[in-house]
Amino acid sequence: MPTPTDINKELQKRIDQYISKTLKDIKVEAADEFDANFNRQAFFNEKLAIDEKKLCY
Repeated sequence: MPTPTDINKELQKRIDQYISKTLKDIKVEAADEFDANFNRQAFFNEKLAIDEKKLCY
C-alpha cells in the first residue's frame, strides 16, 4: 500500500505537469494571437481611443 508521502509526491507531480501543460498551451495561443495581430495590422496603426471620463485613478 502506498504511503501518504508517496501519494502526495504523485499528486504534486500530476499538478506540476498540468500547470506546465496549461502554461505551454497559453504561450502557444498568445504567440499565435500576437502573430495574427501583425497580419491584421492591429498594432501601432491608429491612436488608441481612450475615454478619459471612464478612467479610474
